[in-house]
Amino acid sequence: MRRIFSVAILIASAACWSTLAAASEHKHDHKDTHDHGDKTAAPAAKIVDGKQIYGETMPDTGKIVSIGSAIKSFKAKGKPQRISGEITKVCQKEGCWMVIAEGDQFARVMTKHNFVFPVDVRGNATVYGALDKKEMDLAQAKHMAEDAGKDPKTVTSATHEFRIVASSVVIEPVN
Repeated sequence: MRRIFSVAILIASAACWSTLAAASEHKHDHKDTHDHGDKTAAPAAKIVDGKQIYGETMPDTGKIVSIGSAIKSFKAKGKPQRISGEITKVCQKEGCWMVIAEGDQFARVMTKHNFVFPVDVRGNATVYGALDKKEMDLAQAKHMAEDAGKDPKTVTSATHEFRIVASSVVIEPVN
């Protein structure tokens, strides 16, 4: 009986160490960009009236502004607001960000790993957060391309993008 118990503990310990090593390896790969965190700890979406709700309850203040309008009127990081757009991309590694767009205007929606999205989520999203312009060096730009499932070798220069760090996201399913 002791031998069986000892073998079980040994197997469980090995599994824990391999999981920790894999997690450590993954985080090391992203040290200069953003840490994907532990997606297993992220809460699942709440479903209300067929809509997926991530994060906090969406504030019911102010009108909803389209991402195109928000970018066109952008001057500097402002106050949090409700911004809507079509989901066009999602982090293919862990669902830790999505891109919402309107025409050729787009912003990456970050969550600070408080929640993650299914990597295949589609539809229209309303997010609550402050729009900001983020400068990205070449390494960050390559990392974001890789997360989007693209070849990072196609990225050849530093760039910038608009970002929203969201505390709440509501996704309406595609009809």
